[in-house]
Amino acid sequence: KETQPQVRVRIDYDRASDLGVSVAEIGRTLETLMGSRRVTTYIEGGEEYDVILEGERATQRTPAAMENMYVRSARSAELIPIASLVTLEELADSNRLNRYNRVRALTLEANLEDGFALRDAIAHMQSLVDDKLPDGVVVDYKGQSRDLAQSSNSMAFVMGLGAVVVFLALAAQFESYRHPLIIMLTVPLAIAGGLFGLWITGNSINIYSQIGLVMLVGLAAKNGILIVEFANQLRDEGQPLMDALITACEVRLRPIV
Repeated sequence: KETQPQVRVRIDYDRASDLGVSVAEIGRTLETLMGSRRVTTYIEGGEEYDVILEGERATQRTPAAMENMYVRSARSAELIPIASLVTLEELADSNRLNRYNRVRALTLEANLEDGFALRDAIAHMQSLVDDKLPDGVVVDYKGQSRDLAQSSNSMAFVMGLGAVVVFLALAAQFESYRHPLIIMLTVPLAIAGGLFGLWITGNSINIYSQIGLVMLVGLAAKNGILIVEFANQLRDEGQPLMDALITACEVRLRPIV
């Protein structure tokens, strides 16, 4: 909340330049007199001590104290009142500035209504950010929202990598690229059926449903292996292709179910 009284110092750059006073000199003077500044150290008795410059606190407790502060001009070597080079603006601001990933941040926390999925809430918030906030604003996530975003981003990579590994393993088992391709074609159909089931029941894609989809992919691949392997055995016995496929599906349906 903006409840901390503050004073903002605005420097008149043109006037300071005309009088030969640099902005750095004004800043160092204000830092030294209104705060403190370590300028050097000295050693005494084997101990090192800091030398700190600071003004008298009794006479520098208000902004009006700047009327008695001076800075020396690099051009004329005269003392210039700081009050003639700056303007003061009183305002209220936050008593602390929160940062996240070394950037000034505003943290929003909220609880979800019953039946409202976290993914839908993040999507709604992102749409508000795109419509209402400037282009330079960056949105990041923490907690469960961050875990969901990271798991969603890595899910596609894991699924793709898993498909490649399974395909290579099946290719080594069947010593062919055609049979593994036939088996892998059942995976998209299984995933489509799982997503359709989630849509029918009104559930969302979360960590648990993603684990279920991974298990569904494994089951679909295993069932495809059973059918293709048995169909190959029937073809080796001399049966035609279609008859072997129909027989393999009929015989292997019971173990699969």
